Amino acid sequence: MDHDIEIAKAFLALSQVGKPCAIDKIWNNIGTSKSKKDMLSILTGSERISISNEGRLSILPPPVSQHHPIEDPLKSSMIVLLDKLQQRFPQNKSELKIIVRHVLQDSIDFNVLLSEMLYYEYASFQGGKFQWNRERIKSVVTMMRASTTRATAVGPNVRNSVHSTRAQVPSIVANDALATTRDKNEWETSRKKCWNISDETSCLFVDTLEGLREAIRSDPVFLAGQTGPRFVALDCEGVPASLELVQIGYSSKIYVFDGQKIGPQKLCEALRPLLTSLHITKVIHDLHKDAVALSQHGNLELANVLDSQLLMELHFGSFNAGFNKLLESLDVPLHPSKGFMQGKMGSTPNYWTKRPFAASDLEYAAMDAYCLTRAINKLGELAYADLSSLKNASLERAKNAVSNEGRRAICFDASRNYHMASAELLRLVSPSDGVFGSIHKVESEVNDAINILPKHFKERFPNGDSEEGTILDVSNIRDIVIDSSRKPQCWVNGRREFLCKSPDLLVTDEDIQQIVHHLGEIGHDNRAGMNGTLHRFSVMRGRDDSITGITIRIGRNITGMAELLMDIVLGSYKSILFLGVPGSGKTTVVREVTRLLAEEANVVVVDTSNEIGGDGSRPHKSIGLARRMMVKSLDLQSQVMIECVQNHTPSCMVIDEIGRPKEVEAARTVRQRGVRIIASAHGNLRELVGNKELNGLIGGLETVTMGDEMAKEEAKRKMKHAQATDTNTNESPGCVVNKNKTQRRSKPTFDVVVELGAQGQFLDWRVVHDVADAVDCILDGRKYRAERRFQDPSSGAMFLEYVKD
Repeated sequence: MDHDIEIAKAFLALSQVGKPCAIDKIWNNIGTSKSKKDMLSILTGSERISISNEGRLSILPPPVSQHHPIEDPLKSSMIVLLDKLQQRFPQNKSELKIIVRHVLQDSIDFNVLLSEMLYYEYASFQGGKFQWNRERIKSVVTMMRASTTRATAVGPNVRNSVHSTRAQVPSIVANDALATTRDKNEWETSRKKCWNISDETSCLFVDTLEGLREAIRSDPVFLAGQTGPRFVALDCEGVPASLELVQIGYSSKIYVFDGQKIGPQKLCEALRPLLTSLHITKVIHDLHKDAVALSQHGNLELANVLDSQLLMELHFGSFNAGFNKLLESLDVPLHPSKGFMQGKMGSTPNYWTKRPFAASDLEYAAMDAYCLTRAINKLGELAYADLSSLKNASLERAKNAVSNEGRRAICFDASRNYHMASAELLRLVSPSDGVFGSIHKVESEVNDAINILPKHFKERFPNGDSEEGTILDVSNIRDIVIDSSRKPQCWVNGRREFLCKSPDLLVTDEDIQQIVHHLGEIGHDNRAGMNGTLHRFSVMRGRDDSITGITIRIGRNITGMAELLMDIVLGSYKSILFLGVPGSGKTTVVREVTRLLAEEANVVVVDTSNEIGGDGSRPHKSIGLARRMMVKSLDLQSQVMIECVQNHTPSCMVIDEIGRPKEVEAARTVRQRGVRIIASAHGNLRELVGNKELNGLIGGLETVTMGDEMAKEEAKRKMKHAQATDTNTNESPGCVVNKNKTQRRSKPTFDVVVELGAQGQFLDWRVVHDVADAVDCILDGRKYRAERRFQDPSSGAMFLEYVKD
């Protein structure tokens, strides 16, 4: 094995020169303890380096055959690694080392493995960067899988009979487990608790109370005095559900504390002097979850803290910038395994709760703090003039996160085309430019609907004859239901309430006619309006066409309801589809969006049931300057949509409800002509994908037939994904080959989908920015990315969290 390592070092040094040369020219790059004479003796037996009579070294070409026998553990390990690299090809040696450690757990020397890959021309390495031969990698991985399948079929794994001093690794068939589980080669942390990250910086892993006390006693930084570093880096893992690791670092030292073994309360109490010190600034990137975890599990509130994410927003205009984006902007070396580990953590719930740690996990955690310490000087230079404001904003962010379950407080910057911004920062640096949310103003005109009811139905309304305590809350009435020969009732906050105290008082035909008398014309869709109001009256009919029941939906105009979407509504030209169950507020928010857009744009409402603009020839004031086209019957809605584009040149068209295939096709035609569309439909995104009549709004579906090889690759890809995400079972999902695949047919008509909350949750919405990707994820059985946006009705404050549905 030692000879293999020496040969690998010589090969790597020789490959950098790129031409035959004497050993003297590459000696300094070999990095070996062997003498030149011994080294030449070792290289004489090599199959990949030749030595000429003149003593010049050169690299021999690889063998013609591309077969890599499964019985050779080194080649098997290399192909296991190559298979994983197809998911994310590293650019430099640092990134590759991290991935090698994750996948192979130190079972193969890195130099040996790297020389093997370069020798077989899977990659080249020039100028400090890799160039990967992706086609060759794909070919050899496929070949290795076939070899493994044959070896498994004929009997026990033939590798067991091969004597080798190299560590054995699982075959290519089982290699998925390598990236997500910790096997017997895990690093035993009790044997190694201190290592060097660089020549100047060492790292100490502390997982006992004795170790914690020793660290506190030996390093003045934990005493938080006025001597020592003015800035320290801070990060946590496992948050906010738990506090598994706490990383603290400065220029020469990085500490990684095991919160689970030490105990989060005891750990936070020991770190309290530092984390609450006014003399030392704690630099942290995106503190939301960390602040929540420190508060909930350690009863600790941060002080004198600087969130580098806010600095990125202030100086570079990047809202919610990632950690490597920060390092890139400051021209600091990137965290080499950030993306790789985020993928692992995303597919493995409670990743940091498992013990013992793999070496690569602790190195990743330490690198978080180390990379931040390397950026601190440049952060200090950038933040010098604004340091006080940034610290105040960071402290306010920490308080908001703790009181709002880690959600981000957001606003919209009117000076930057309503881009989303951090509320804490904009409120301090430019409050006049911010849309911070307001308390909504509700105009329901509910008394107009109550006034047309028969007198004996008004007992429980204000000014009625009912006793105090039995009066209904009219501000929260959703529907009033009048059915012949039954007790009149209404729905308030999801509860049924009867309008009359007497159990014998039932609705008569005369009562129904009295209400109908006050309505406008009842259309073919059995809907009518009331002149000058937003209320909708829907009737039920008997077989003789007589009216037997009326549902009165109370219409409301809520000013400010669209504030949660200012970046999309006013800051873009994207078409928006609102989805939700009946009563979720679709029409109300569409009406408010219409008003906002009509202040600057030519907006035309195609108003089929007069729900958006109200009944009567004059549109309700709630839609502002928007124009309205009435539709005589539901069957004509699609025709009127096309007519609107042809005759009135709108820049934006508003349709309250799309529910039929003809309207889906009309919406696609309107969109193709460059007109923005704001519309609503019933259900949610997953239900819409399965709705044959309406899924054309999001691109439509088609079924294609794949060839045998493509079908097998698709089945394997899905199996890999299922293995990576199914953490509740130890059974591996079967590889079912299906040659028929359902896929999205075309580009979605709508750019953005907004899913409104259930009844009573008017200000809890999910925003899907990439509809095409979300539909593809649903069809593939995967979760899709979305934003969950909230608004506090008592203050108007707005909050955001990122979710996968």
